[in-house]
Amino acid sequence: MQKKILFFAVFVICFFSITAALHADSGNFQPVVQGQVLAAPIDVKKLDKSIRLSLAQNNWRLVKEVPGELYAHFEKSEGIVSIDIRIKYSDAGYTLEYIDSKGLDANLKRKTIHRNYPRWIAAIDRAIYTKYLE
Repeated sequence: MQKKILFFAVFVICFFSITAALHADSGNFQPVVQGQVLAAPIDVKKLDKSIRLSLAQNNWRLVKEVPGELYAHFEKSEGIVSIDIRIKYSDAGYTLEYIDSKGLDANLKRKTIHRNYPRWIAAIDRAIYTKYLE
């Protein structure tokens, strides 16, 4: 009987350790990320082009366009993981906003999401900034 209890205790500890490791750094989720600061005056047409090129080069698909906003979709693992974001931009700069996701265990109340989400958003942010400076 004691062996069963010991085995169960070890199993529970391992389970929670693995779960914690998988979600490490996920408590840093910010639904709205301010883009890198661009020197004024900002050329809105050039920024629009930089955003579009950056999305395409990072395998994001543009799904909707309205003046000053671009909506993009990203998929990994044949659609098992997907993300929808909105990028708002103007002569004041740009923001990247989380809209929805699948397979990333997003929880807006606790501000948690899979650890890869911030990396993917940071990559888009860097790409936009770099393209704009070219």
